[in-house]
Amino acid sequence: MATDGANAFRGALGWIGWSVPAANAFTNEGFDAMESLGLVTCDRLKDICKIIRRGTDGVAAVPAAGGNAAVAAVPGIPGIAIPMMWEYKLSGMHLWVSERLRQGTPVVAADFTAAIGNLYTRKVRKLEEAKDDEDVQVKPPAPFSKETKWISFFKLLVNYLSSVTGVNKVPLDYVVRKDDNIAAPNAEFETEHKKLVLLTPHLGTAFDKDNGKVWIQVKQLTVNGPAWTYVAPFEKKRDGHGAVKALNSHYEGDAVMSKSKAAAFNVLEHTTYTGERRNFGMERYTNALSTAFQTLDKYGETLTESRNVDVFLRNNHCTDPKMLSGIAVIQGDADWMSNFAKVADHLALFTNTDNSQKTGCLISSAQRTSNNKKKPGIRAGNYNPNEWHQLSDKAKDEVRAKRVAAKSSRNKNKRSAAAITCSSKKPDKNQFALPNKKKKRKTVGFEGETSN
Repeated sequence: MATDGANAFRGALGWIGWSVPAANAFTNEGFDAMESLGLVTCDRLKDICKIIRRGTDGVAAVPAAGGNAAVAAVPGIPGIAIPMMWEYKLSGMHLWVSERLRQGTPVVAADFTAAIGNLYTRKVRKLEEAKDDEDVQVKPPAPFSKETKWISFFKLLVNYLSSVTGVNKVPLDYVVRKDDNIAAPNAEFETEHKKLVLLTPHLGTAFDKDNGKVWIQVKQLTVNGPAWTYVAPFEKKRDGHGAVKALNSHYEGDAVMSKSKAAAFNVLEHTTYTGERRNFGMERYTNALSTAFQTLDKYGETLTESRNVDVFLRNNHCTDPKMLSGIAVIQGDADWMSNFAKVADHLALFTNTDNSQKTGCLISSAQRTSNNKKKPGIRAGNYNPNEWHQLSDKAKDEVRAKRVAAKSSRNKNKRSAAAITCSSKKPDKNQFALPNKKKKRKTVGFEGETSN
């Protein structure tokens, strides 16, 4: 049986151009059937090709010694040429085998033809190109916190998981696919990504590992929010698929659906645009209405395009002449009145981006800052010119009065100190000598005043 499998495998290798010696050397490495390709990675296949190209060195005979049996010589195996194109087509065969194993489809060597080999070789090239283009790092969504936001949260979660691959290089969003059944293998798919997501089954070792990865992410995003009640039962099995399925069942049920629809209608009724503001402009206005339209569509309350446009224009309360002119043009064109996206893009051209309001705020703030400058306190000491001119006439009189009182107090203290000193000292011969008079320096203040 193993021989039949190896022969069929060698025949399939012949379909992609391999020579008989090269095919024999490859199956001699332990690949007794075509499905055994799925047991190794593509990099390991490249290593095997290198070994076959290089060959092996022989081993010389070892004569008998000390009662031991002699070891016969082992001849070397010469290297066999394996062109790079053969190796590249082997990668395509490996992808075909891996895909069938992932889908649970039997691997029959006779089903692999030269045309299929070329098809999957091109797929390998596309996968390599896609890997080189993976420069955008998709961030996971913010933790789930509000039941009416489930639809947008689920979309962001799927978007994030689609950027992460699992064990078999399949995007992890296949784990949270709502339909547990896989699509028909012969169905047509828009993209290779879509094909991988819809054809990968929810069973097997690879799925169990991928399911655990998804669980880690789901738990992190729900553990501190209202959804944890529905997620917690799946913690023991680390079942990310089951947790998301339970969340979909709850948040897309009748009770939450009614709340979500009511919230969406509330947005359509009360969200208005009055011009560009710092925290709310045309872009946020458009996104708010668009999200509400999508929510209603999700729950079976789809509005027509003309109704969407009508709400969009009715809630636009901007009085800017350019905006009013743009609205008038739209209302006079039947095609525009039935295309929400086109109308939104058109009116975005008439948004008022004037920053006069912001400038006015800055000027007002500057005036308040200027008016709120701290005025100098009333004191008897000296003032600089700016401080003196800021004082009112009444304040200046208070300063003068404080200076007079301070001067009187200083003179009184000096006389008291002198009297005490004189009474405690013994008279000497110079006691009655005339003292040398020194000129007292005066500090000239404003308006000819003095401050001693």
